[in-house]
Amino acid sequence: MAFNLTDLDKTFYFNIEAGNPNELIEGDPEKADIKIRTDSETWVGIMKGEIGGMKAYTSKKLKVKGRMPDLLKLQKLMK
Repeated sequence: MAFNLTDLDKTFYFNIEAGNPNELIEGDPEKADIKIRTDSETWVGIMKGEIGGMKAYTSKKLKVKGRMPDLLKLQKLMK
């Protein structure tokens, strides 16, 4: 999973193995099953539960690319 924080011009990623995330790494991964693009304020708001991921997505503050099964799993994690 890769996160591009547009206002910071930084990308971070981590791998998930056996349902657990590995260490967060700064940089662009060679391959990511899910790519998220947003600004840092929106991302922090989602993580704190101040804004829903779906609301951020429908208001175009959050852009997500990936296969549908992976995106559905991500949606469950963001609730």
